[in-house]
Amino acid sequence: MDFYLWLVRPDIGIITNVYPTHTLNFKDEKGVFREKTKLVKELPPQGFAVLNEDNLYLKELKGKIKSPIIWFGKRFSRNICYTSDFKTSLEFFLEGRLLKVRLPVLGKQFIENAQAAAFAANALGISVSKIVKGLENFNSQDHRMAVKKLRSGAILIDDSYNNNPVAAKRAIDLLSELSVGKKSILVFGDMLELGKKEVDYHREIGKYVRKKGIDLVIGIGQFSSYVSRINFKNWEDALPTIKSFLDKDCVILVKGSRFVGLDCLVDALD
Repeated sequence: MDFYLWLVRPDIGIITNVYPTHTLNFKDEKGVFREKTKLVKELPPQGFAVLNEDNLYLKELKGKIKSPIIWFGKRFSRNICYTSDFKTSLEFFLEGRLLKVRLPVLGKQFIENAQAAAFAANALGISVSKIVKGLENFNSQDHRMAVKKLRSGAILIDDSYNNNPVAAKRAIDLLSELSVGKKSILVFGDMLELGKKEVDYHREIGKYVRKKGIDLVIGIGQFSSYVSRINFKNWEDALPTIKSFLDKDCVILVKGSRFVGLDCLVDALD
């Protein structure tokens, strides 16, 4: 963060969350918090910070930075559901006005980002109609909760861009919701850069998967053996086994990172 703050001095800072990511470099969540908050601590008094009030770390910043804080969070949203064309429909309040939005992405985890963008845009004087239009028409990044139907008839949720403990749980929640009445399959790749707690975090996800009742879990990588009973060193070895389970009555989530090559696995599944 020091380099970026040397490069540019922003007037607006947005922090959506503080989670255990990149803890190999920052040791723990507190280290992640210290690094991220450098951004908002350097904001000028005439600027503003947009922060998630549901994150306990970020709530600690109240009254501790020079700029005003605009808070967003769960209490502003309601009537969240998924549409038949795999979008996320919701309503949320923006300064007393109720906005109805269909985000072109799948998953409740994107609501935080949508709120942060909407609250920042509103503070900049952008009209509500333009805010809604922007939220409903952005192009999402490849391999982030992209959904498609495979030739086998299976529904594929492609979340192979990156992986961390919180994102993994949210993706597993989505798989559990979408696979009601169908077979649920999770292909899980190693979570990286977690430092000394790598094994602990993978074991935690293993327990979470069992709690959610996922029917089949296939792990890929060194640490994913703590998540699944069926494990492979690489995606190429796993591919035939995964394909053998695919049919029209299943939903498969590929959750991992490009480092493990699960984006390549997704391309090979179609």
